[in-house]
Amino acid sequence: MKRNGEMTGMDREIVQIISHNAVIVKGSSNVHFVAFGKGIGFKKKEGMMIQQSDIIQEYMMQPVTGSKSM
Repeated sequence: MKRNGEMTGMDREIVQIISHNAVIVKGSSNVHFVAFGKGIGFKKKEGMMIQQSDIIQEYMMQPVTGSKSM
């Protein structure tokens, strides 16, 4: 929920829509998550906010480091 243009700790900003039921979101500390919930991405756009209560499961994304190329 936005209050005077600010994010509260329970809000997530949509970074990318994967499907109607999965989105990539950014938390308040710029940490990215894959979030799942029934219809969580339906009629949503990148940059829109979703509430924590709409998320059923979420997984924190971490950058891949030290990967070897073939």
